[in-house]
Amino acid sequence: MFFFPKPKSVEIREGEFLPLKQGDVILSPAGIPQGAKVKLDLTYPVPCKEAYELDVSKDGITIRTSGEEGARMAFQTLRQAIAQGSKEGVQCLKIVDEPTLKIRGFMLDISRCKVPTMQTLAYLVDLLSLFKFNRLELYTEHTFAFQNHELVWGDSTPMTPQQYKILDALCARANIELVPNLNSLGHMDRWLRYPEYQHLAECEAPFIDPMGNERPYPTTLYPSKESLDFIGSLYDDFLPNFTSKNFNAGCDEPWEFGTGRSKEECDKIGKYKVYANYVKELSKLAKNHGKRIHIWADVILEEPEFAKELPEDLVALLWGYYPDSPIDEEAKILHDQKRDFIVVGGTNTWNSFAIRLDTAYQNVKDVCSSAKKWGAMGAMLTNWGDNGNHQAWCAMWLAVLAFAQSAWGDDFEEADVCKAADMFVFQDPTGNMSKALTELGRCDPAKKLHSLHNKLFFADSKKIAELKEQGAEEHFKSMFEGANKAIEFLSKAEPHSPDAEVCKGEIALAADLIKWTVARASDDEKIQSLNLRKTLKVMRSQYEQIWLARARIGGLFESSMRAFANRTEE
Repeated sequence: MFFFPKPKSVEIREGEFLPLKQGDVILSPAGIPQGAKVKLDLTYPVPCKEAYELDVSKDGITIRTSGEEGARMAFQTLRQAIAQGSKEGVQCLKIVDEPTLKIRGFMLDISRCKVPTMQTLAYLVDLLSLFKFNRLELYTEHTFAFQNHELVWGDSTPMTPQQYKILDALCARANIELVPNLNSLGHMDRWLRYPEYQHLAECEAPFIDPMGNERPYPTTLYPSKESLDFIGSLYDDFLPNFTSKNFNAGCDEPWEFGTGRSKEECDKIGKYKVYANYVKELSKLAKNHGKRIHIWADVILEEPEFAKELPEDLVALLWGYYPDSPIDEEAKILHDQKRDFIVVGGTNTWNSFAIRLDTAYQNVKDVCSSAKKWGAMGAMLTNWGDNGNHQAWCAMWLAVLAFAQSAWGDDFEEADVCKAADMFVFQDPTGNMSKALTELGRCDPAKKLHSLHNKLFFADSKKIAELKEQGAEEHFKSMFEGANKAIEFLSKAEPHSPDAEVCKGEIALAADLIKWTVARASDDEKIQSLNLRKTLKVMRSQYEQIWLARARIGGLFESSMRAFANRTEE
């Protein structure tokens, strides 16, 4: 028997099975297992709310725990046992289990073009619950149907109040807290690009951000009463749709903060004091809706001493995604401040057609080990969609599973991650789906931010020449061969998951995009050959079909145009 994440204790009763028929195990409306073969004890003393004992014998199924949370966790383990059953029934066993980290969260970016359909979100919740996640956030800048702000969200097919209420109920049944997420200071360019909102901006645009990119629109609000009134009106629309008592207000990367309209005040009392005063007002607005505010910790960590100015109950979200991220050092700072915090890592799928797999794996280890070492409330994994959300959706699962194991228990083993992906995500008895993703995840040498194939794909001929001079060409062969190996493994795969054909299409397209990129960079930098031009047009059609299999139409035009428009002549 194989369980993922690994339970703390498993005792297999060899040769003993419990026959089950349809209806023997069902779920109550609250997500609690029940049925003719289920005995539930919700008064059993266990170390924490999600701890449980699961006992499967010839007489039936017994779940012992202290409440509904533990019963729901036990059910996810039971699901995995039933999925591995035989014609004789379910293997008899006893499992004693509990989580290591209290919070085990996943954040999905729905503001960089791709807003998943409700069906996709429901299936995501089902799989996250199977792997014992207990928190979900949908990163939001503008993709919610705010009243009277259709100018901003009208072409994004956003989440609606009713959809969030439905998703909130689905999550509750799965023992997942759906935490509202709305950026409230920086990353506001989806709003501030319009003249009707530019009176709220800290600065005019264009400007150069800290990464050296020219930004055509303002991104940061001017920290004023007018801005707070505006944000408060958004909260009034957004926050009542969630039962969670927590709220992620963002406030990360306010690049222009203190350089424009607030400069005089910042020079007078200090930039961090002005920032803290603004966050305190956001906290008050959130408390009007019964929410405890969370913010990203990057500004806090620029000047840790000023953190005492922030509300005592504020939760800091310490984020770091790459090998050089000082996660452990920064976790110690927050620990020493006695600040509640959550450590946040990332799948490293963004700015890629697949995933930077080894970076993702190491990041998961760094994030979860620091969370455990420094007494964090828990950890969270993000799946960002920077610059168009062009990555294969299914590429995230290897990182998600590695995180699931490391947050629930001990560090993951890669072989177990791949086995769990094939058994429970792809339902592929051949084991080739995970092999295909692994090949894609390791064929590119980049370790952070942008995969090399991503840089090359979007580069003009001048930039390609520069990348070659920097040594890119030495990786062309391994990238091309890795993509070919992924296609070879994919041809042998036999997935049976509900989204099996979509997953196969995503992996095949990612491999084809990488191969096309290498071919272009090697011989045809200006995309002049008929073959490259025809192939690109076909891939665009495939890209759009695959997008619509999981996501809404809003954002597709922008994403597709970023990748495929005007690429026949550089």
